[in-house]
Amino acid sequence: MGNCGVPVEKRLLQFKLPSQIQGESNLYLPQFPTFTFLRKVQHDEGIDEMSYRAMKHLRFTDLDEQFVSNALQSPTLLSALKIFSRDVAIEDPDVRFWIEFGEINVKLCMTNLLPLDPESLCFEDWAELLVLIAIVQAFIGFSWIPEEMAFRSNLPLGQYISEEYPNTHLLVGQSANWISLPRRLLSSPPLKSDKQDTSKSLDALFNRQTLRENQTEPFIASLKKILPAYFKDGYPSVTHIANMTGTSTRSLQRKLKQTGYNYTELVQTIRFEFAADLLTHTDTKVSTIAYQLDYNDSAHFSRAFHRLTGISPTQYRQFHRA
Repeated sequence: MGNCGVPVEKRLLQFKLPSQIQGESNLYLPQFPTFTFLRKVQHDEGIDEMSYRAMKHLRFTDLDEQFVSNALQSPTLLSALKIFSRDVAIEDPDVRFWIEFGEINVKLCMTNLLPLDPESLCFEDWAELLVLIAIVQAFIGFSWIPEEMAFRSNLPLGQYISEEYPNTHLLVGQSANWISLPRRLLSSPPLKSDKQDTSKSLDALFNRQTLRENQTEPFIASLKKILPAYFKDGYPSVTHIANMTGTSTRSLQRKLKQTGYNYTELVQTIRFEFAADLLTHTDTKVSTIAYQLDYNDSAHFSRAFHRLTGISPTQYRQFHRA
């Protein structure tokens, strides 16, 4: 958006979003504040189809890391979709995914049970549809586009979408979002990583050990995804997080207590996990990691890291890479 002349940082802060996210591809943002931000930009700047433009570069490797790893070890697209059906219900209880089987084609369907206004619904529709397309492309090929695609939103689709999907039959006002594909393609195995048009190594995703515990509460898992985006600005207060998640400060603290955390402990845990992931899987300098986590200097960060692990960040990197 910066290339379009939109004053990004001020707008992000206006909508309580982290201001320093440009160029950061591994950060998550809270869904509905982001929708509101994009909708405002669309109206003020006259940029059509902002919902699609904001998410059009979504790739399979941008999805939940544990799902990507499990899906790529699946023998077929169908078995990966069954894993997705299981995982999406755990990740977000308001989202439903299912497959409708026809003799020749199948429909991959998704819907969200939350009541949304028409414009927010359009953003949610694209989020769901592009996830489905990304999953199929990981098995069929990154040039694959569905022959039919349906939207719950009844807002008209603009010229930009017609140009992006010239050979796709687009339907609006449907009871669910769905894409169609030939039934025979469900037996496709995952593509080899060296044939995929993606900047991330899928081989690394096979072997990567996630730091997030499998049994973590979905609420905590969501906070673990969202909070790292705020660290450069100084991590937000518990009141800010409560407002962002649509609850009271007291309710948030009570929910955290039920999972064994208080807010300060949660922030420190997330900072450690974020740092440990960068130390293990990237060549990012220790000083840069310290800056990203809002430490005054690398020495302060190293002392805090040593208190949690008993070793320095450099030793941690050497040990885990060995």
